[in-house]
Amino acid sequence: MVKYRKGLERIHKVISDYGIQDYYKNYHKQYKDTKHDLEYSKYNIILDTILMNIANVMATEKYDFKLPYSLGRIITRKYRPGIKYDDNGDPFIKRPINWGATKQLWIDYPELYKNQFVYFTNPHSSGYIFTLIYRKRGCLFHNRLFYTAQVNRAVKRNICKQIMLGEFDSLETKTK
Repeated sequence: MVKYRKGLERIHKVISDYGIQDYYKNYHKQYKDTKHDLEYSKYNIILDTILMNIANVMATEKYDFKLPYSLGRIITRKYRPGIKYDDNGDPFIKRPINWGATKQLWIDYPELYKNQFVYFTNPHSSGYIFTLIYRKRGCLFHNRLFYTAQVNRAVKRNICKQIMLGEFDSLETKTK
């Protein structure tokens, strides 16, 4: 066991992010000097178009997207956040803080500074919070623990717009 600063254990993480440049290097190595070899700019445009089409399908037509070759699913779920209790039995709210409204509250009432927060209530979605999850159940690769998938901000904002317009819904999960 490795001790780290003030008796804390060191958390061992394997972090390895891959992006379009890494995908292109692999593609170029495989199809070098063939008729399928592309320049990086064309490859980038093609891959970006495919990924944006997948994002549009996720945002408008389906609630989840099954990745090819048994790589898992990217799903959307909604939940209603509940009230949690700390060790002393005091309730605390586990919702995102609306920092704009909170700072305005602190300006109007300086005595509430760092003691009172304003939380998002999501009235447009009846109080639900939506989340995107990479589900690895049924995948055919080893060491599933080390694999993650992140959805970029543009896709999240697109789904958010659909939720605000009331055109998007998802399956409900248990209250967190």
